[in-house]
Formats: sequence, C-alpha cells, structure tokens
Amino acid sequence: MALTYNTTSTYAWGTFVLTPSSGAANGVGFIAEDFSATQGTWLADRKDNVGNPNGALGGMEAITGRGTLQLANANVVAPQPFDEFTRVLRPGASANTFFFTEISFPKKQRDFDVVEITFREKV
Repeated sequence: MALTYNTTSTYAWGTFVLTPSSGAANGVGFIAEDFSATQGTWLADRKDNVGNPNGALGGMEAITGRGTLQLANANVVAPQPFDEFTRVLRPGASANTFFFTEISFPKKQRDFDVVEITFREKV
C-alpha cells in the first residue's frame, strides 16, 4: 500500500524513509513503499584426493535488496546509481552502508511518481 508523500519533514506514522547520504539526492527523504533485503551465503564443499566429501567452507555474501521509492513530485532529483544510504536492518545491530545499483526512470503512480531501486551493501 502506498503512502501519500507529505513533505521532506512530515511523514505518516510508521513510514519508512530512505535518505541518500551522497550524490545528487543527498539529504532528500524518500518514502519507501516496499523495501526488502537479503543476505545470502556461499558454500564450497571440500573433497579428499579420491572425491569423498571431507568438509566445507562457507561465508556470508554482501547484503542485496530492492524497493520502490516515492518522489514528492516530478521535479525531485531521484537517486542515481552509486549514491549511498545507511540503514539498520537488524534491531541492535550496527548500521550498514549501501549503494544503489539500479534506478528505474520515474513512473506515475496515482498522484505521485515512483522509482524502482536495487541496492548492494558497501563492503
């Protein structure tokens, strides 16, 4: 469900606001209609000299995600690829820094514009 964009300082209760900290949209707050992030793992099986499994190695991958951001109007500068933002994803955890990897061109949704985004953790 989309929330109506009010101003850069007044949002509806419970609204998720994403604010880039670099680039052309630095300091502009965008309402996130949806925001999902995942953190995968990598796993490599280890085998002995005759091919029998004898262990595995694993680790965490960079966090990636996607979302939809509302623009206040068509004149608001949309985030650009490689603009950064910071977000705490797990309660009690430190904030992670992310950068946008893809930004769609703005499209009209009811009475406001939206952009689709993908992002990746800066490691």
